Amino acid sequence: MRFKKGDIVLFLNERMEGTVQSTNSKGVVTVLTTEGFEIPVLEKDIVHKLTDAQKREDKQKPQKTEPSVIVREDDFSDMNFMKEENQRNVSKPHSHRRDDVEMEIDIHIERLLKKHQHLGNAQIVRIQMEYTEQAMKRAFTLGMHRLIIIHGVGNGTLKEEVRKLLKRYSNIRYADASFQKYGNGATVVYLK
Repeated sequence: MRFKKGDIVLFLNERMEGTVQSTNSKGVVTVLTTEGFEIPVLEKDIVHKLTDAQKREDKQKPQKTEPSVIVREDDFSDMNFMKEENQRNVSKPHSHRRDDVEMEIDIHIERLLKKHQHLGNAQIVRIQMEYTEQAMKRAFTLGMHRLIIIHGVGNGTLKEEVRKLLKRYSNIRYADASFQKYGNGATVVYLK
């Protein structure tokens, strides 16, 4: 694993940074963004943020003649290598059965924020919808086939807001998630 808990990282595809919270054996890293959202991301989509001392040290090092394997924040010349790698057709047999094609998020406010008691209902729903929208973007970026949004049952307001958000996307389908697994408290979004 290239990343460990506590590493400060930058996202390659977005202007965001955060702190690594956890990693798994499938190459997915959970990053807590500076906005306070935990986002799962593939290792290949983030880089270590260099400190000022590391930047000065990198500039003082003699240049290597062979291409570097590690992509650094200040050197995106290796992006052509990554682009070529991503354009190759790689067959993934039975991908519809693999766990890494499905992402699950829980948007209960107590899962998103430790201190939320001072927030009003409108603020809470806004935070939940922003998190859901970020998760949708991340799911598309990671190539997920399904996104499970756990919103709970409650009085139905949050489910209604989630469905309003999903109606803005023309290239997806959504439905109630598995009743056996989630009851009436989740929505499954089919991304592909």
